[in-house]
Formats: sequence, C-alpha cells, structure tokens
Amino acid sequence: MSDDPADNPLELIIAPLVYELQRLDGFRSCWSCEGHERFNELWKKPQVWFYAESQLHVRVLSDAVTEMRIKGALKVDWEISVTYSDPDNLDTTYTLQPRQDETSIGLDVLQSDVASLAASLVSAYTKQAKFLLTTVT
Repeated sequence: MSDDPADNPLELIIAPLVYELQRLDGFRSCWSCEGHERFNELWKKPQVWFYAESQLHVRVLSDAVTEMRIKGALKVDWEISVTYSDPDNLDTTYTLQPRQDETSIGLDVLQSDVASLAASLVSAYTKQAKFLLTTVT
C-alpha cells in the first residue's frame, strides 16, 4: 500500500505480507520495503510499517510472529517496534522487521521469511487471539 503508487509502488516480494496484514482487523499498513542489497551486503531490511487500532492488536501480532519463530516457520527473529513518524503525525507507527542483529543474514533468507509470514500470518494471529481470549475469560 503506497500513498504514491506511481513513484513508490508496492514492491513485489513484500506485497503478499502487506496484503495479509491488511486482512487483519485493526491494522493499516503505511509503508513497506522488500529489502535491498548494496555491494553484496544487506543495505535495507524487509519491513512493513503500520498503524494499529489497539495496543492489544500489536501484542497478539507480536505473539503470533514469536510463535512462528519458535515453531521453525521463520529462520530469524522478527520484532515489532515503534518507528519514526512525521512530526505532524500523531498516530503511533509500528514496524514489523527482522531484529537489528540480523543484518549479517543474507537478503534471500530474510525474503524467505517474508514469504513464510505472508503464508501463515493470518492463521497464526487468529490462533494467538483465540488463545489470549480463552486465557483471560
């Protein structure tokens, strides 16, 4: 999802993950990058920036991503963190991205994780939401 699709189109590799995040109620993506190399080294990590209606949504998403890593669906650790917002933007902006210390991993591995996240994010999120609901009630 791009606010300027002509000059900044949604990149092919990250697009499925962006669309899957959009499928979840309470999330709205605002920027993404499929990751890029420069001089045969990781230059930009794959990531999706988004807004969330509730901190609880972010918690469940984080739990789902962590569970995917524990079960071996992801090759590296991913995190959700607060990221940069424009000074005139009062909404909190989050990012889903590989952990900072994962820069030594090749882009191909990170993009493989992007595909795994896109394939399983909705079901993993739903499972974590149901688990949380049964735990608190």
